Amino acid sequence: MRRLEGLATIDRREERAQTAARGPAAPRIRYAAMVLGDGTLLPITRMVGRRIIGEIDPLSSEGRRLLRTGRVTLCFADGTRIQTASIQSVLAGMESSVRAHRDGGPGVSDWKRHHDRVLRSIGRMKRRLRLH
Repeated sequence: MRRLEGLATIDRREERAQTAARGPAAPRIRYAAMVLGDGTLLPITRMVGRRIIGEIDPLSSEGRRLLRTGRVTLCFADGTRIQTASIQSVLAGMESSVRAHRDGGPGVSDWKRHHDRVLRSIGRMKRRLRLH
């Protein structure tokens, strides 16, 4: 039993030595943005760990590129987080969800008017991001 414990200890020491020899890992930069219920995007935050190192306008060329490639974690008001999805697919999903909700709800004019406003807002965001 002691012999096995000794071997495990040696393995851990070797792992630590290899890790130290490689040097510190390069900091991983993460991107996140809040998506409001009407499809509006708040600024993209650039983070290393929990430290925010900057903000990027989602309508800038860099912001659009990050959103198109799916490198931005999209956070919603209900706590949902979507990673590795492009903004096109997320906004298209929001549109179809709002349409289904509007058509499946009561036939009250306020209900439809509200959902039509949300659909227009999502469409505006698509145009501003040049997704059409």
